[in-house]
Amino acid sequence: MINKFDFGSAILFIICSTLHFTIPHIYIYLCTPKTALGFLISPLKACSPECKALRWIHSQSIKNLTFMKDLFVCWVVSIVFSIKKKSYKKLKDKK
Repeated sequence: MINKFDFGSAILFIICSTLHFTIPHIYIYLCTPKTALGFLISPLKACSPECKALRWIHSQSIKNLTFMKDLFVCWVVSIVFSIKKKSYKKLKDKK
């Protein structure tokens, strides 16, 4: 249980981390250009489908990373308690 590594979860974590890092940069480039005209049209661009899709992908990557962090914490806690239970059982058997 403890030694088994799930490569699917690791790949999903890498994909979500990559998306979480790159999507804001793409959003800034596509939806909020750094020109005076970009400043004027940014409210209109923010409502465009591609900008909405980029925001959705970013929010989903945040949700996935939060879930994976919570799952990792639960996994570590279960390992700690299983080790503690085994050591308590060994100590109890010695007496």
